[in-house]
Amino acid sequence: MIKIVVNATKGGVGKTTVATNIALLLAQQNKRVWALDLAGRSRMARFLQSIYQLLQ
Repeated sequence: MIKIVVNATKGGVGKTTVATNIALLLAQQNKRVWALDLAGRSRMARFLQSIYQLLQ
């Protein structure tokens, strides 16, 4: 199992964008992905959910 952590102390540097794109890339390669967004706004969850609905 490989674990990838995207972290930075400053806000607004693209952590969620990078983490989301990595998760999508791995999922497209049929890898099992567990994406966890610890930010309060949880933009990653909404974006991944909308992509999932488009693929259904």
